[in-house]
Amino acid sequence: MLRPLDQEDAIKEAGTMHAVPRLMAAAILATIVTTSTHFAASASTVQSESPPEGSSSSTEAAPAEAITVPTGAITFSEFSVNTPITGQYRSRGIQFSGDSPYITTDTSNPTSPVLSGSPRFHGEIRGTFVNPDTGQPRTVNSFTLDVGYIDTPGSVKVIVYDTSGRRLGTLSADRVGIVRITSNFARSASFLVKALSDEPAGFAIDNLLFPGSGRRLRWIAMGDSYSAGVGLGSVQPWPGCDQDPYAYAPRARRDALPARYNTRDFTFTACSGDKTRDLTRDQLSQVRSRHNVATMTIGGNDIDFAGTVIDCGVFSCGDDLLRLSAGRITWDTVFTRLRDVYVTARRSMARDGHLYVLSYPIPFARQREGRCAGLTNNEQNAANALVTRLDDTIYRAVSAANTQLSSTGLAGNVHFVDWRTGSRVERGYTIPRRLPGGGQQFATYTSPDGLCNTSGNRPFIHGYEIPLLNAFHPTSRGYWHGAVVLSNAIQRFQP
Repeated sequence: MLRPLDQEDAIKEAGTMHAVPRLMAAAILATIVTTSTHFAASASTVQSESPPEGSSSSTEAAPAEAITVPTGAITFSEFSVNTPITGQYRSRGIQFSGDSPYITTDTSNPTSPVLSGSPRFHGEIRGTFVNPDTGQPRTVNSFTLDVGYIDTPGSVKVIVYDTSGRRLGTLSADRVGIVRITSNFARSASFLVKALSDEPAGFAIDNLLFPGSGRRLRWIAMGDSYSAGVGLGSVQPWPGCDQDPYAYAPRARRDALPARYNTRDFTFTACSGDKTRDLTRDQLSQVRSRHNVATMTIGGNDIDFAGTVIDCGVFSCGDDLLRLSAGRITWDTVFTRLRDVYVTARRSMARDGHLYVLSYPIPFARQREGRCAGLTNNEQNAANALVTRLDDTIYRAVSAANTQLSSTGLAGNVHFVDWRTGSRVERGYTIPRRLPGGGQQFATYTSPDGLCNTSGNRPFIHGYEIPLLNAFHPTSRGYWHGAVVLSNAIQRFQP
């Protein structure tokens, strides 16, 4: 397509400019631009579009209604127009060279600005994949970019190279318009975009996407046993923290977040048995100003939830469970401790960082009558109500932390991430009359993913397990759900 700056060079015949239909196409092209965002109801990793069978690439013309900006792509809007580009995108995993590439505008591309070589729209552009931390060369197995505007199909090629400079293959912009090109050559180290035959209006590139090209997450995963991964296998002897690579945070990082995120910077400090005071002493000290993501569960050990429920099944349920006690402290103290942990963590992070606080999943399904894991119907209901009360306290503490942080000029960015499934039942549990607080009513839950469910689902929570320390901790399915809801939250707040 001829760009406005080039219109005076359009060939005129009998007083009629033949570029007019293409200029009309430009107007149509610019009408609709959509942004694709991935908030999966169940997490899945982003995968490259599959090429035709037997091929290592695909090209796709991008009509106006189909042009998208993939989430996590380099759009060249990150720097000002006319900025020469070399190593500015190293933190995103790529460096540029060639014929003095720079950012410019292109009215024939509705997702302008774009990256052009020199002279404008007529220079070669080379991209070399690098390790964001060291700047050393690395390889990728796929990448996608837009090339255009193409007036002469087949004139512009994308040549892909391996680490030794050997050509892996050549991809062609073989249609008129903005052409989306996908490479699936394994172990690609670099690419070169150039015109191999006449392309009157030239070309630029835009919307470059490859694994790790998106937002860089500098992540610290804190918390207690529900964050460490207790319940997934053998228990480490004291003083081990019993961390498991399939806990929700490392699982979200590895398996649930789309590949566009760069998650290499990951610190796992979660420790089984930690209360708020332990986390404050041992884990918050490891939060650094570079961290823009922090995750945690905390508070369950402060009220000794697991111990209370285990004792309930092995021996008998004490009054602490039935009266929804916070153990040796008050619920106001739990609230204050949680709020203070969130505020301290958030202040220690990057100013634009986000803290994700997960709730605790509901233990019992409450879908049928009868004992479950040794607990009566009312005891199961009390256990669900106790978790609900803790989760509600966490929610209020998150809100209070955001208010306190914003009052000091720091964006709160503390997010409550709900691990629970099922239905909330307001005033669904009543403290027995014989106990202090008797007659008070509290919210509880029923859950299709709880123990003894009738939905045919593997529960999110173990019942009694050997070793006993795994009892009433998440199963593999429970941790995966935690990874899913966390991944969705990160994609929402840090796309």
